[in-house]
Amino acid sequence: MRYKYFIGYLVVGIINTLVGYSIIFLLLYIGLIPEISNLTGYVIGILVSFFLNKNFNFKSRGKIRKELPKFVTSMGIAYILNLAAMSYSYRVLGIDKYLAQVFGGSFYVITGYTLSRFWVFDIEK
Repeated sequence: MRYKYFIGYLVVGIINTLVGYSIIFLLLYIGLIPEISNLTGYVIGILVSFFLNKNFNFKSRGKIRKELPKFVTSMGIAYILNLAAMSYSYRVLGIDKYLAQVFGGSFYVITGYTLSRFWVFDIEK
């Protein structure tokens, strides 16, 4: 199947989002401040995403100490491109702020997938 890695990446993203937001909301509920709740949820979400993509989606044989820093870097690059696309489309092009979020999010998904597939994980091409 030609798109199996991309579909798997999207499924992992859904799981990652559910885990991350569950943690954020739980921490908010027990009284942690929003910034710490958000940071904790995102850190755990990125780790969940890494391990699911490594072990189940890409089935990588690489070493964690090599791939994890690359993955975190990839997600940072994806986030910066997401933010730039969202901000430009909203502030310069005048696109609705909700549509701008979706537009920026597409940059995040495509960049994150491409870097994960071709740079981060040691998979047979």
